[in-house]
Amino acid sequence: MLQYIKQYLPLKLIQKRYTSLIELYFRYCIGTTTLQKLQKLQNRTARVATNSCFDAPSGPLVQKLGWLTIEQLIKLEPVKVIYKSLLNVAPLYMRELFLKLLDTQSKELRSFST
Repeated sequence: MLQYIKQYLPLKLIQKRYTSLIELYFRYCIGTTTLQKLQKLQNRTARVATNSCFDAPSGPLVQKLGWLTIEQLIKLEPVKVIYKSLLNVAPLYMRELFLKLLDTQSKELRSFST
């Protein structure tokens, strides 16, 4: 898709299309496909988005576009779940998985008493 629309859109819009459409598939496929295949696909997408040749080093292109690598996406996902749970914006079943320390302490400790 990006191959055909890149000539009509500025780089900022291509980046938004990547984040809203393609990156979602990467996150979904993490458990079913190997990491290496997904990274190759992301590298190819970065080359297309930046109009680079097929053998251009992809690392700097991904970084220039401000995208996270597939490995970084995998590491970030659990952190996002915990963060959303602690802010009470995650679904209830997820929020119940994590308890705040203050919620578990029912009485004051001696060091905090006046």
